[in-house]
Amino acid sequence: MAGRPVKGRASQRSVPTLAPQDVLERAKKGEAHQVVLAVGLDHFSRERFLARMRKLLLVPGFEEFNESIRFGEEVDGSRLAAEADQLPLGGGHRVIVVRQAHRIPQRE
Repeated sequence: MAGRPVKGRASQRSVPTLAPQDVLERAKKGEAHQVVLAVGLDHFSRERFLARMRKLLLVPGFEEFNESIRFGEEVDGSRLAAEADQLPLGGGHRVIVVRQAHRIPQRE
């Protein structure tokens, strides 16, 4: 896996860059990444990728309890971390989608 530096408020570090299909294949094998940053995809492709991830990660009948959609201007890092620490109801995984993540406020 190739890595690339992450630019932003946090320290510079290298993260793996994977094709969407590779991320989906890992999820199918039960090896889903804890955090996936889907950027650079056109809107349609990104939504299709998210729909496929939801289908792989969320237990049928519990989707409403285990998925959250947030907007960057509405949340901060500590709130996201607290939400991510919640255990999923009915097994499976929790899926937290943050739209416009670049608008998450910096620490005060």
